[in-house]
Amino acid sequence: MAEVDRHQLWTEFLDAWPPNRVRQMTLEEYTNADKDDAFIYWLESRLDKFGSIWGGSAFKFGVYRRDNTEQKEASGGRIWGEEYAWLSRFGQTEQEAFATIRSRLVEVLDAIEAGNVARVEDVDLAPTLKWKVAFLYQDREALRIFPIFKKQALFHHYRVIDPAAKLGSTPYHVMYETLMERHRELGDVFTLARALWEEYDAARNRTPKDWAVPLAWTLDAEAIDALCGKVSVDPEDVYSFLDNLLSSAEMAEGDQLALLSEGTVRALGKLTNVEPGQYLWEQTPVDFPSGLLVNPTSEVRELDASERHDIWSRAPGPADAAAEATPGPRYWKIAPGRNAVAWPEWEQRGIAAVGWPELGDLSSVTR
Repeated sequence: MAEVDRHQLWTEFLDAWPPNRVRQMTLEEYTNADKDDAFIYWLESRLDKFGSIWGGSAFKFGVYRRDNTEQKEASGGRIWGEEYAWLSRFGQTEQEAFATIRSRLVEVLDAIEAGNVARVEDVDLAPTLKWKVAFLYQDREALRIFPIFKKQALFHHYRVIDPAAKLGSTPYHVMYETLMERHRELGDVFTLARALWEEYDAARNRTPKDWAVPLAWTLDAEAIDALCGKVSVDPEDVYSFLDNLLSSAEMAEGDQLALLSEGTVRALGKLTNVEPGQYLWEQTPVDFPSGLLVNPTSEVRELDASERHDIWSRAPGPADAAAEATPGPRYWKIAPGRNAVAWPEWEQRGIAAVGWPELGDLSSVTR
């Protein structure tokens, strides 16, 4: 998308969603599977070139309209109602939760309108949500935020300036301010963001690391059983103490985790998103003793080659190795966004797309 088109689309968004409309919006305007003008549809889909926030859990929006409405019991701080799902910390009903979320979005607007970017840091909303909103509603004549909302990507560049910094304790607003000043010569915020993202994207292809994560210090036995029994871990499954523990290590997507209870390995996981408050991983529940000792027990430790081999050599193999070896076609599912929001565009343009806009135009790729 050309720079002029981005600025035009930015204007179209603000015309559709001026601050006063946000202050008064309804739940149905915030999230609605049947309307492409819904607020979060704009943020995630129509403005995906303004810093992608695709992927991860839909709970990052606090509340969302459900596509699959089958009955589901509340768990892990999440409630699934007949039409909506939401985080229980925001309220016990969808309307109560939305009222809380809207009030927090208003806090973001107030902070940005007052030029107090640091105040956004303290608003209790998912970082990707509040910082994208802050970016879109900032003073366009005096920009202080650029469109990268993945903390790990920002920190990759900030750590060059401050090698002693830690991912979990470095505020977004400090990184935005510092990197804007350091890289101002790159051009406007879109050019700057693209250059920094491309450099980060190239650098993150490092060899994955393996980490021992002690759980007994942060969780009780019941919570450990619940967490390690899952095959997919969402941000809402990660308690705050554990989130802080993970944030203390320099992890990256693709790294592997050995979750320990005392000396017993309870689950083996692979990180799919690394972001304080937004950790995601797929895992295999296991239960076998190991010789791993993590001292102090309140820290994550990187495993050496022999430890890595000892742990993952005992990991269970594919659930059905025979089926995996059987020749024949393989089938892949591609979904047109949450609640099929992108289907009208796919149908109109005759396309199917994957939400990786950072890869750019692939039309010239032959393999």
